[in-house]
Amino acid sequence: MVWAPSTCCGIGRRTASYIIASITAIYCTWDLVMSIHYISNGRFDYVMRDMCMKLTDDSFQDGLQDGKCFDAAHKPFIGLISARLVMEILHVIFSFLLIHGVRKNIPRLMVPYMVLMLIAIILLTLTTAFLVVVLMFFSVRASLIAALIAVVIFIMTYFNLVVRALYKEMNEPLKNNFTALKA
Repeated sequence: MVWAPSTCCGIGRRTASYIIASITAIYCTWDLVMSIHYISNGRFDYVMRDMCMKLTDDSFQDGLQDGKCFDAAHKPFIGLISARLVMEILHVIFSFLLIHGVRKNIPRLMVPYMVLMLIAIILLTLTTAFLVVVLMFFSVRASLIAALIAVVIFIMTYFNLVVRALYKEMNEPLKNNFTALKA
């Protein structure tokens, strides 16, 4: 049995679901715009070249002139950013579906949001585990970054549990709607 919160921060599940969907839609739209701006103005390429310049390995320094380091780092990051942009677009769409589903009492419109949040939580957890291992070798701030991301994962999980509790509450009358037949 999964824990189902009765309220979220002192407000009801229905109102909390509106707020959660609104926060998600606003944040994802802002993040989408900033990511596109970051990629389109060439800042991403500048950061990638700067990271290649900071590498001290001689094999990368020799390959820096012919762009091997930049190409090796650029392609995976473009793939990751593209996947992230798709996830952000889906988050915005599914947030509006959640708002509409809560407003019209249609529980099935809440399912895509919950599934996408679960996928995002899993991906964020895996990415965090990878980043902690990588950052431990490069930086002392890894524990601070890991703690910050752990808080984000906790909040996302809590919000998903609130939406799930409202889904179960809205879906329950549909399953137990047995009325006696009148003769």
